[in-house]
Amino acid sequence: MLLDKAFHKRIMDGVIRDRELVCRCKGVRAGQVRQCIRQGNATLEALEEKLGVMSDCGFCKFRIQKLLEEELSETARSQ
Repeated sequence: MLLDKAFHKRIMDGVIRDRELVCRCKGVRAGQVRQCIRQGNATLEALEEKLGVMSDCGFCKFRIQKLLEEELSETARSQ
């Protein structure tokens, strides 16, 4: 529980490093999620289908959503 609070604080501070585990159930790291988004999987449903995230306990949904929003906003800024 303490680890979850520390992880949530880092998320709120906007720091999710590519090597960080974002889905414990499936062993998916932030970098894998970012890469999947960059390959055109730009919805939560697509990420769930491709990576299996959010399909077990659902605890990672907030982190996955944050990564998706960051990537989409970064893509919009670069265009």
